Amino acid sequence: WGDDSFEFRPSRWSATESAPARSNSIAHVPKLEAAGSKESFLPWSSGPRVCPGMKMAQTEFLSVFYTMFSEYRAEPALEAGESLEEGLARMAAVVNDSQPRLTLQMNRPTDLKLKWV
Repeated sequence: WGDDSFEFRPSRWSATESAPARSNSIAHVPKLEAAGSKESFLPWSSGPRVCPGMKMAQTEFLSVFYTMFSEYRAEPALEAGESLEEGLARMAAVVNDSQPRLTLQMNRPTDLKLKWV
């Protein structure tokens, strides 16, 4: 809150607290970034409005993956004449071809074929 809580001071939300020098040049305007925006997963939000079930969901996610991968492993289902290295490269290309929408989504999820071994 503070003594200046009723003053309009956008610099309080900038990455750097230093105020820009008075100038007509836009080069002196600091870049504004929301605190925690890089670390937050949009559906969970962050800060005071964080999802109350976030930790439970993370714990459940980790326990399911631990259970799955403690006994099995996933590897690419190879196409005819494809080596393991080529299959891994194809998998990486599909995973890297993702777009952030409300959540991170693969553009070609049906191209990613796995087998449990």
